Amino acid sequence: MATSGHYKELTEGWEIIERADSLTGTRVFIDTDAAATDSLPEIDDLFDETDVNLAGLKCVEIRKAKHGKHPSNQIYTILYSTAPGASDSGGMGETITDPNFLPITGSLGAEAISIDGKDDSSAWVWDDDDTKMDQQIFKKIITGNFKLTCRRANLPMNTWCEYNGKINSAAMSIAGTSFPASCVMFNGADYEEYKNNFGNRRWKVNFSFSVHLIPDGSGSYYGWNWVYDEKTNKVRRPYNPTANAPDYMYESADLNKLLQTNLALI
Repeated sequence: MATSGHYKELTEGWEIIERADSLTGTRVFIDTDAAATDSLPEIDDLFDETDVNLAGLKCVEIRKAKHGKHPSNQIYTILYSTAPGASDSGGMGETITDPNFLPITGSLGAEAISIDGKDDSSAWVWDDDDTKMDQQIFKKIITGNFKLTCRRANLPMNTWCEYNGKINSAAMSIAGTSFPASCVMFNGADYEEYKNNFGNRRWKVNFSFSVHLIPDGSGSYYGWNWVYDEKTNKVRRPYNPTANAPDYMYESADLNKLLQTNLALI
Protein backbone atom coordinates (compact mmCIF):
# COMPACT_ATOMS: atom_id res chain seq x y z
CA MET A 1 0.00 0.00 0.00
CA ALA A 2 1.40 3.39 -1.00
CA THR A 3 2.51 5.66 1.86
CA SER A 4 0.79 9.05 1.99
CA GLY A 5 2.71 12.21 2.84
CA HIS A 6 4.46 15.18 1.24
CA TYR A 7 6.02 13.23 -1.60
CA LYS A 8 6.45 14.62 -5.09
CA GLU A 9 7.12 12.52 -8.18
CA LEU A 10 9.78 13.78 -10.58
CA THR A 11 8.34 13.09 -14.02
CA GLU A 12 11.79 13.12 -15.62
CA GLY A 13 12.53 9.96 -13.62
CA TRP A 14 9.60 8.04 -15.18
CA GLU A 15 10.88 5.22 -17.42
CA ILE A 16 9.78 1.85 -18.81
CA ILE A 17 12.19 -0.55 -20.50
CA GLU A 18 10.87 -3.39 -22.68
CA ARG A 19 12.95 -6.56 -22.78
CA ALA A 20 12.47 -9.82 -24.67
CA ASP A 21 10.93 -11.57 -21.66
CA SER A 22 10.03 -8.82 -19.20
CA LEU A 23 9.39 -5.16 -18.44
CA THR A 24 11.22 -2.93 -15.99
CA GLY A 25 10.26 0.53 -14.83
CA THR A 26 11.51 3.43 -12.72
CA ARG A 27 9.85 6.29 -10.84
CA VAL A 28 11.56 8.93 -8.70
CA PHE A 29 10.15 10.83 -5.70
CA ILE A 30 11.40 13.50 -3.31
CA ASP A 31 10.06 14.54 0.10
CA THR A 32 11.21 18.17 0.18
CA ASP A 33 8.03 19.82 -1.17
CA ALA A 34 5.70 20.65 1.73
CA ALA A 35 2.82 21.29 -0.68
CA ALA A 36 3.18 17.94 -2.45
CA THR A 37 0.45 15.30 -1.99
CA ASP A 38 1.77 12.30 -3.92
CA SER A 39 2.06 8.91 -2.21
CA LEU A 40 5.25 6.89 -2.04
CA PRO A 41 4.91 3.37 -3.54
CA GLU A 42 5.56 0.31 -1.40
CA ILE A 43 7.10 -3.04 -2.33
CA ASP A 44 4.72 -5.00 -4.63
CA ASP A 45 2.61 -1.96 -5.55
CA LEU A 46 1.77 -1.76 -9.25
CA PHE A 47 3.41 0.71 -11.62
CA ASP A 48 -0.01 1.69 -12.99
CA GLU A 49 -3.14 -0.04 -11.67
CA THR A 50 -5.28 1.39 -14.50
CA ASP A 51 -3.21 -0.05 -17.37
CA VAL A 52 -3.92 -3.75 -18.05
CA ASN A 53 -0.79 -3.94 -20.23
CA LEU A 54 1.29 -3.19 -17.12
CA ALA A 55 -0.61 -5.54 -14.81
CA GLY A 56 2.49 -7.51 -13.80
CA LEU A 57 4.85 -4.55 -13.42
CA LYS A 58 5.30 -4.19 -9.65
CA CYS A 59 7.68 -2.54 -7.24
CA VAL A 60 10.62 -4.78 -6.35
CA GLU A 61 13.13 -2.31 -4.86
CA ILE A 62 13.18 1.11 -3.18
CA ARG A 63 16.45 3.07 -3.08
CA LYS A 64 16.90 6.03 -0.73
CA ALA A 65 19.55 8.74 -0.98
CA LYS A 66 20.11 12.21 0.52
CA HIS A 67 18.70 15.11 -1.47
CA GLY A 68 19.55 18.78 -1.64
CA LYS A 69 22.56 18.51 0.66
CA HIS A 70 20.27 18.23 3.68
CA PRO A 71 20.50 15.21 6.01
CA SER A 72 16.72 14.92 6.51
CA ASN A 73 15.76 15.22 2.83
CA GLN A 74 15.39 12.02 0.83
CA ILE A 75 15.19 11.11 -2.83
CA TYR A 76 13.51 7.78 -3.55
CA THR A 77 14.17 5.71 -6.67
CA ILE A 78 11.41 3.13 -7.14
CA LEU A 79 12.30 0.14 -9.31
CA TYR A 80 9.67 -2.07 -10.94
CA SER A 81 9.85 -5.42 -12.75
CA THR A 82 7.65 -8.13 -14.27
CA ALA A 83 10.36 -10.79 -13.95
CA PRO A 84 9.24 -13.85 -11.91
CA GLY A 85 10.86 -13.97 -8.50
CA ALA A 86 11.84 -10.31 -8.58
CA SER A 87 10.08 -9.84 -5.24
CA ASP A 88 9.58 -12.37 -2.47
CA SER A 89 6.91 -10.65 -0.40
CA GLY A 90 4.32 -12.98 -1.82
CA GLY A 91 1.66 -11.07 -3.68
CA MET A 92 0.44 -8.09 -5.59
CA GLY A 93 -0.25 -4.58 -4.29
CA GLU A 94 -2.62 -4.19 -1.38
CA THR A 95 -4.78 -1.61 -3.18
CA ILE A 96 -5.80 -3.71 -6.21
CA THR A 97 -9.59 -3.82 -6.57
CA ASP A 98 -9.98 -5.64 -9.91
CA PRO A 99 -9.64 -9.47 -9.90
CA ASN A 100 -8.41 -9.30 -13.50
CA PHE A 101 -5.10 -7.92 -12.20
CA LEU A 102 -4.51 -10.62 -9.56
CA PRO A 103 -1.99 -13.43 -10.11
CA ILE A 104 -3.71 -16.68 -11.03
CA THR A 105 -2.64 -20.33 -10.91
CA GLY A 106 -4.71 -23.35 -11.79
CA SER A 107 -5.46 -26.22 -14.10
CA LEU A 108 -8.11 -27.15 -16.66
CA GLY A 109 -9.23 -30.68 -17.39
CA ALA A 110 -12.30 -32.85 -17.84
CA GLU A 111 -14.48 -35.25 -15.90
CA ALA A 112 -15.61 -38.49 -17.55
CA ILE A 113 -19.26 -39.47 -17.04
CA SER A 114 -19.96 -43.17 -17.37
CA ILE A 115 -23.03 -43.92 -19.50
CA ASP A 116 -24.53 -47.40 -19.44
CA GLY A 117 -25.59 -47.95 -23.03
CA LYS A 118 -26.92 -51.37 -22.13
CA ASP A 119 -29.68 -49.85 -19.96
CA ASP A 120 -33.06 -50.29 -21.63
CA SER A 121 -33.97 -46.65 -20.94
CA SER A 122 -30.77 -45.24 -22.47
CA ALA A 123 -31.35 -42.87 -25.40
CA TRP A 124 -28.04 -43.70 -27.08
CA VAL A 125 -28.07 -45.54 -30.45
CA TRP A 126 -25.54 -46.25 -33.24
CA ASP A 127 -25.67 -43.55 -35.91
CA ASP A 128 -25.33 -45.86 -38.94
CA ASP A 129 -28.43 -47.98 -38.34
CA ASP A 130 -30.12 -46.45 -35.26
CA THR A 131 -29.85 -49.67 -33.31
CA LYS A 132 -29.60 -49.37 -29.53
CA MET A 133 -26.21 -49.08 -27.87
CA ASP A 134 -25.06 -52.30 -26.28
CA GLN A 135 -22.00 -51.16 -24.32
CA GLN A 136 -20.79 -48.67 -21.76
CA ILE A 137 -19.53 -45.32 -23.06
CA PHE A 138 -18.07 -42.13 -21.55
CA LYS A 139 -18.90 -38.46 -21.98
CA LYS A 140 -16.62 -35.66 -20.76
CA ILE A 141 -17.50 -32.32 -19.21
CA ILE A 142 -15.07 -29.45 -18.56
CA THR A 143 -13.71 -29.04 -15.03
CA GLY A 144 -10.88 -27.04 -13.50
CA ASN A 145 -9.48 -25.26 -10.47
CA PHE A 146 -7.78 -21.91 -9.98
CA LYS A 147 -6.44 -19.68 -7.22
CA LEU A 148 -6.28 -15.89 -7.04
CA THR A 149 -3.47 -14.51 -4.88
CA CYS A 150 -3.41 -11.15 -3.13
CA ARG A 151 -2.07 -9.42 -0.01
CA ARG A 152 -4.46 -8.36 2.74
CA ALA A 153 -4.34 -6.31 5.90
CA ASN A 154 -7.25 -8.21 7.47
CA LEU A 155 -8.69 -11.73 7.54
CA PRO A 156 -12.53 -11.62 7.33
CA MET A 157 -12.93 -15.38 7.86
CA ASN A 158 -16.62 -15.12 8.82
CA THR A 159 -17.32 -13.68 5.37
CA TRP A 160 -15.30 -16.43 3.71
CA CYS A 161 -17.32 -19.07 5.61
CA GLU A 162 -20.56 -17.45 4.41
CA TYR A 163 -19.51 -17.75 0.76
CA ASN A 164 -17.77 -21.12 0.98
CA GLY A 165 -19.41 -23.77 -1.22
CA LYS A 166 -21.56 -21.26 -3.11
CA ILE A 167 -21.57 -20.66 -6.87
CA ASN A 168 -21.47 -17.39 -8.79
CA SER A 169 -24.87 -15.75 -9.26
CA ALA A 170 -23.49 -13.46 -11.98
CA ALA A 171 -20.77 -13.71 -14.61
CA MET A 172 -17.20 -13.49 -13.29
CA SER A 173 -14.30 -12.03 -15.25
CA ILE A 174 -10.99 -13.52 -14.14
CA ALA A 175 -7.69 -12.79 -15.91
CA GLY A 176 -9.60 -11.70 -19.01
CA THR A 177 -11.86 -14.78 -19.14
CA SER A 178 -15.59 -14.44 -18.44
CA PHE A 179 -17.26 -17.36 -16.67
CA PRO A 180 -21.10 -17.54 -16.95
CA ALA A 181 -23.30 -17.58 -13.85
CA SER A 182 -23.40 -20.88 -11.88
CA CYS A 183 -20.11 -22.17 -13.34
CA VAL A 184 -17.68 -21.08 -10.57
CA MET A 185 -17.68 -22.35 -6.97
CA PHE A 186 -15.81 -20.73 -4.08
CA ASN A 187 -13.85 -23.38 -2.15
CA GLY A 188 -12.34 -21.23 0.59
CA ALA A 189 -8.96 -19.62 1.16
CA ASP A 190 -5.55 -20.32 2.62
CA TYR A 191 -3.33 -17.62 4.04
CA GLU A 192 0.14 -16.92 5.43
CA GLU A 193 1.23 -14.03 7.65
CA TYR A 194 4.25 -11.81 7.01
CA LYS A 195 5.42 -8.27 7.85
CA ASN A 196 5.52 -5.59 5.18
CA ASN A 197 8.44 -3.21 4.84
CA PHE A 198 6.86 -0.89 7.45
CA GLY A 199 6.64 -3.71 10.02
CA ASN A 200 2.84 -4.04 9.76
CA ARG A 201 1.06 -7.40 9.86
CA ARG A 202 -0.08 -8.56 6.44
CA TRP A 203 -1.34 -11.83 4.96
CA LYS A 204 -0.78 -13.51 1.63
CA VAL A 205 -4.18 -14.98 0.72
CA ASN A 206 -5.03 -17.57 -1.93
CA PHE A 207 -8.74 -17.64 -2.87
CA SER A 208 -9.64 -21.09 -4.27
CA PHE A 209 -12.30 -21.73 -6.92
CA SER A 210 -13.42 -24.66 -9.06
CA VAL A 211 -15.25 -24.56 -12.40
CA HIS A 212 -17.83 -26.92 -13.89
CA LEU A 213 -18.77 -26.30 -17.53
CA ILE A 214 -21.18 -28.30 -19.70
CA PRO A 215 -21.50 -26.86 -23.24
CA ASP A 216 -25.08 -25.86 -24.07
CA GLY A 217 -24.59 -25.94 -27.84
CA SER A 218 -24.89 -22.17 -28.27
CA GLY A 219 -21.42 -21.13 -27.12
CA SER A 220 -22.29 -20.82 -23.44
CA TYR A 221 -22.30 -23.35 -20.60
CA TYR A 222 -24.44 -25.02 -17.95
CA GLY A 223 -22.91 -24.90 -14.47
CA TRP A 224 -22.78 -26.68 -11.14
CA ASN A 225 -26.56 -27.08 -10.67
CA TRP A 226 -26.98 -28.91 -13.97
CA VAL A 227 -26.56 -32.65 -14.55
CA TYR A 228 -26.22 -34.65 -17.74
CA ASP A 229 -29.09 -37.14 -17.93
CA GLU A 230 -27.78 -40.18 -19.79
CA LYS A 231 -31.26 -41.63 -20.23
CA THR A 232 -32.65 -38.64 -22.14
CA ASN A 233 -29.33 -37.32 -23.52
CA LYS A 234 -30.22 -33.91 -22.06
CA VAL A 235 -28.70 -31.55 -19.50
CA ARG A 236 -31.21 -31.08 -16.72
CA ARG A 237 -31.41 -29.25 -13.39
CA PRO A 238 -32.71 -31.20 -10.35
CA TYR A 239 -34.32 -29.42 -7.42
CA ASN A 240 -36.27 -30.12 -4.22
CA PRO A 241 -39.96 -29.26 -4.83
CA THR A 242 -40.86 -29.51 -1.11
CA ALA A 243 -38.90 -26.38 -0.23
CA ASN A 244 -40.56 -22.95 0.05
CA ALA A 245 -38.66 -21.92 -3.07
CA PRO A 246 -36.87 -24.04 -5.70
CA ASP A 247 -34.04 -25.67 -3.73
CA TYR A 248 -31.21 -26.40 -6.13
CA MET A 249 -28.12 -28.41 -5.19
CA TYR A 250 -25.86 -25.39 -4.68
CA GLU A 251 -26.69 -21.94 -3.32
CA SER A 252 -25.57 -18.94 -5.34
CA ALA A 253 -23.94 -15.69 -4.25
CA ASP A 254 -22.24 -12.71 -5.87
CA LEU A 255 -18.64 -13.94 -5.77
CA ASN A 256 -17.55 -10.70 -7.43
CA LYS A 257 -18.67 -8.94 -4.25
CA LEU A 258 -16.70 -11.42 -2.15
CA LEU A 259 -13.50 -10.55 -3.98
CA GLN A 260 -14.11 -6.81 -4.11
CA THR A 261 -14.88 -6.71 -0.39
CA ASN A 262 -11.60 -8.39 0.50
CA LEU A 263 -9.45 -6.62 -2.06
CA ALA A 264 -9.93 -3.23 -0.42
CA LEU A 265 -7.90 -2.37 2.65
CA ILE A 266 -9.87 -1.78 5.85
